[in-house]
Amino acid sequence: MFIASKYEDIYPLKMKMVYEKIAHKKLSIEKIKSLEMDILRVINYRISAPTSLDFLKVYLKQVLNIGKCGKSSKKDKDENQMQVSPTK
Repeated sequence: MFIASKYEDIYPLKMKMVYEKIAHKKLSIEKIKSLEMDILRVINYRISAPTSLDFLKVYLKQVLNIGKCGKSSKKDKDENQMQVSPTK
């Protein structure tokens, strides 16, 4: 969870939050750090960097307010148009 938060979140979780809320104070801070290092060693520190596609997805969603585009979006749009009743 901690590694994922560092990778995905703009404001990643703080160690205190991980210790108190996620580990419920059952793991020491040193143990959390040690486990994080173990995971990184196992994957040979291969963590991909964001791509231009990742940036584009965030830009479309955050700036232009465009979500998923596909069959389901078209279906939702068609349903919304059908719900609008013509004015007399």
